Amino acid sequence: MAKRPQYGFVLVTKQLIDEGLEDAAINALDPATAVRFGSDDVQTALALSQLEPGNLVYLRNAANAHRTLSIAMWNAGQLREALAQSREAIEEFRRVPSSSSTLTDFFGVIAELDLGTKQAQIGERVQSVTGDTAINSATAGARAALGGGPGVFALVQYEASGVIAAKTAYERSDFDGARRIARDTLAHLRAVGHRDPNPSGLCLISGLEGSADYNLGDFAAAEQAQRVAMQACLLAANTTGDRRDAAQAATWLAMTLAREGKQMEAARIIDPVVTMDLEMERKNRSDAWLPLEVASGLYAQSLAEPQRRTALLQGAAERISHLTAAIAGLHDTREWHKRIESAQHATTEGVAR
Repeated sequence: MAKRPQYGFVLVTKQLIDEGLEDAAINALDPATAVRFGSDDVQTALALSQLEPGNLVYLRNAANAHRTLSIAMWNAGQLREALAQSREAIEEFRRVPSSSSTLTDFFGVIAELDLGTKQAQIGERVQSVTGDTAINSATAGARAALGGGPGVFALVQYEASGVIAAKTAYERSDFDGARRIARDTLAHLRAVGHRDPNPSGLCLISGLEGSADYNLGDFAAAEQAQRVAMQACLLAANTTGDRRDAAQAATWLAMTLAREGKQMEAARIIDPVVTMDLEMERKNRSDAWLPLEVASGLYAQSLAEPQRRTALLQGAAERISHLTAAIAGLHDTREWHKRIESAQHATTEGVAR
């Protein structure tokens, strides 16, 4: 290979095949198999970058290989390993000169977003700062990125930083802080002439805002935010993961509507979600997060259809009990467990909550 570098094309082809198989396995709800293909992809990408250390395309591909392997590991429930791959991706992106490609810069920000949101979700320090410092640092840094004018890259940086800061606040149960950051992020984007983030960004940040509103008991605001989130998620729904994001937004919207006494509309929204969730559950091979999504859908359905509440809550509780220890101990999971358990107790006592 060193003597005849044109044979690098063989490695490039192998990498493309590994990437395709990894994506297919993730979409087929088999992230454990995706991890195997993704690990091969990383090794091939590193071999290429060693073959031509100055090839910026190979460096970028190596970074993306680490990032997609992180997604597969996260879906398989390998949370710490996923974070390690996210960090590797960021290190690889930093080896590529920032002026070499806007696309590279964009993927680098996405890698930072992946790492930041995952760190927040498992309660790990975000970007080496914690608490209020993390929120203030992220939002201040994001606004500074727009100082020279609202270029596309600066807008993406700002969206990502806003999502990370809002997620950090949300995961420590600072729901007021989370919705304030989400609203400030959207307001500032619009103030510089950018009406809304891209659909994927809007799906994330409006979803965080709506979930925070719900936890604060502000159901009218939660309904508005989750409607925006659900529509944005649907616009971005190109993969199984995107459709699952849209289903989560619909779950929160149905819960909100039920709390407002709009059970019929809530049922109309949540019933297709639960149908999709149960179909995925039948096909699931190794996705560690799907039981939590099914449980949340069944809980929302129990609010919308009180005549079936007991059975639906039992189904939700069973899914929670089947989660891996790593996922069961997370902040979000504990919150879902508390909601389901509280509703079961209320039903047993004959009190509607």
